[in-house]
Amino acid sequence: MVKVTNSDYKGILHISGKRMSVYEFIKEGMEALGISTENLIEEKMPEEKRAEFLPDASLNATLMKEMLGVQPLSIKESLEKK
Repeated sequence: MVKVTNSDYKGILHISGKRMSVYEFIKEGMEALGISTENLIEEKMPEEKRAEFLPDASLNATLMKEMLGVQPLSIKESLEKK
């Protein structure tokens, strides 16, 4: 982040990993923490309910990768670094 702080860049810089569903995020996190996901069930949201919830809010980290030349760690790698 020092590289960005010391640059002339002004604006928002999203820092995120690969795009994934909430289910995938929770599953990866649980597995990285050693919690069994054997009974975890992925439920698809019914079409008629989609309008009641927030739209896809995935972050685009392309600019961050270009500016910093880094690839964010996966959830598993991050949680294992404790």
